[in-house]
Amino acid sequence: MRFRHRLSPILFFGLIIWCYLGGFSNLLLPPPALAGSLPVKDPAAVGLKEKQNPVTNLFTVEQLYSAIRNGDERGLRFDLSGLNKGLDGAPLDPTKIYGSIYVGPYPFAARHTDYEVKRFRVKTPITGGRGVLAVNRLFQEILNSEGWIDQGLVVVRLELYQEAAQEDRKLGIYDILVRFKKGTEGVVKLPTIMEGPLVNLLCSETPDRVVISFLTSDPGIGKVVLDQGQMFADPAPTTHHQITVTGLQPRTAYRYHVEFDNYRTKTYTFRTAPRPGKEPVTFAFLGDSREGIGGGAQNFMGLNYEALAGCLRSAYGGGAELVIFGGDLVNGYSTCQDDFRTQLYAWKQAAAGFWRERPIYPGIGNHESLLKAYEDGSKYGTELDSWPYDTDSVEAVFAAEFCNPGNGPIPADPRRPSYAENVYSFQYGPIKFISLNNCYWIAWKGATWEAAQEFGGSPEGYLMADQFNWLQEELKKAEKEATIKYIVLFAHEPIFPNDGGLRNCMWHRGNNQVRAYTYHGGKQPTPDGPGIIDLRNELVRLLGQNPKVAVFLAGHEHGYSKLLIHRKVPVGIPGKDDQNGNDKLGDPGESYSPLSDLKHPTWYITSGGAGAPYYSEQLAPWNQYWNKKHGQDFYNYSTQENFLIFTADDNKLSLKVFNTQGQLLDQIDNLMAVKKRKF
Repeated sequence: MRFRHRLSPILFFGLIIWCYLGGFSNLLLPPPALAGSLPVKDPAAVGLKEKQNPVTNLFTVEQLYSAIRNGDERGLRFDLSGLNKGLDGAPLDPTKIYGSIYVGPYPFAARHTDYEVKRFRVKTPITGGRGVLAVNRLFQEILNSEGWIDQGLVVVRLELYQEAAQEDRKLGIYDILVRFKKGTEGVVKLPTIMEGPLVNLLCSETPDRVVISFLTSDPGIGKVVLDQGQMFADPAPTTHHQITVTGLQPRTAYRYHVEFDNYRTKTYTFRTAPRPGKEPVTFAFLGDSREGIGGGAQNFMGLNYEALAGCLRSAYGGGAELVIFGGDLVNGYSTCQDDFRTQLYAWKQAAAGFWRERPIYPGIGNHESLLKAYEDGSKYGTELDSWPYDTDSVEAVFAAEFCNPGNGPIPADPRRPSYAENVYSFQYGPIKFISLNNCYWIAWKGATWEAAQEFGGSPEGYLMADQFNWLQEELKKAEKEATIKYIVLFAHEPIFPNDGGLRNCMWHRGNNQVRAYTYHGGKQPTPDGPGIIDLRNELVRLLGQNPKVAVFLAGHEHGYSKLLIHRKVPVGIPGKDDQNGNDKLGDPGESYSPLSDLKHPTWYITSGGAGAPYYSEQLAPWNQYWNKKHGQDFYNYSTQENFLIFTADDNKLSLKVFNTQGQLLDQIDNLMAVKKRKF
């Protein structure tokens, strides 16, 4: 039975005032956690059968790398004979696998460009699960773009199919990197830097340092070497390298390279962050690069490689010093951790051209889901964040795969997943960036919110009290800090959706019954926080109190929208607009009230146009308000693929919106100007 409740108007307004004055810190503490227990009710305990969601990638990068072996005078051998099943568990017959191998020097024309790209030049067939990487052809004078003598690094694209009685099965397209050397008896595979180097954690709190990360095929000691001669190394052999470079000067360019196993990368350049304060800063925001529609590079290992790489190349050319990414990097929704990690590997490859020299700060989206899934008779079934949470949750895997700040909140319930590196903040020049995770500890039932109510977990768009309280403190500190002029918040799901997100985000079609639930034993989980519309309104009030909050950025909706919310824009207030007491807004005869106590107008901007399938605009109280006023200056919507470029200086924070063809779609000269305008 769906949970329902009804509060008297007096009690309801008293609760709102109480929360408004004291924040969520005044809410009653949950019952004590049961030692060794889960904060969710295991669906298997009530008879639901665990199932596996479809996998995007049937092989891991490590499996494919292992299938490349020492070869002869033609090149390296490719042999899948040791693999007899895919990541989905289905049997494979390597003798029936066919396809193509494409190879090209990587990075292509590395001496002539700062921005690395892939380019393939040689194609050979795969038959019976075997083939040849014809790398020796790249030493021909007419093809040797890199000036190789006896060794090199190539990008390898594997396009794989399996013969079947009725219809051949597509096994996927995969890109991996392989280093090799010509030997006396043939071509030899060498230990390889398979991912990176990537520049991380450039921020004004620590402008004297940077973290360089990379992944290698074999354990060993990696080194980062600056042109000035300083060398920084791993403390012990590893395959996952995160090397901190220290002793740097703020706002200074440094040339660096990475060394591993007698191999040296090309030389790259990073620029340290400015000191906190007034120096001009340019950054980009984009989101939703999961697979699109159209095949080829638009459907590549879980992402739209074509769109993502194009957006990042343009952001690089537009002078962006860093990129903020609003989630839905990949397809996700996976019950297979190896598949999910392989998708993230592909995403980092697509972003590598930018990331070699300038940092990217990603956030978690609803598609960044690593799940336990159960059959319940619905199309998608019941899906919960995977446990054990410290190793198998999406939050844990995301933290392992990326290198983000670790200054997020501590979960109020220690049984829940960590916020480490998925909720965080940092300062860059005059800007305070705050990353929120409103896809945390996710729970779905048939892609709707009821799984949280039945088993425990959090619905899409929700912020639990511990994260909300942390945000309150971050905003207070930022308002008091003189070197911070602008506050930029980002999360995956919009606060005010304008297309397909109206069915979830912080709206759920006006259903204030939606909330998080926690299991403490017994028959059913208990509610853990207010209804999502009440929560949204408290969040909007919180942002509207702070004069430095410039914009709340989001993805999820696969287009672009800008929206200004002020004290006259109708948004809906459950205690005022819910006339029939069903805790839902928008029933016949019901209207939507504005938040008349908002102090400062605030921009809410969505950019989810980095490759995911497009949506079209749908009606909502807030966009109808502006459409009736012909208020394109304060509301705009486009289905174009897009990315945002922001420029901040001591006088203003400006925005320009571009599509992937470089066309200017929209702009705001100064996002802070509305703070002084009377509406």
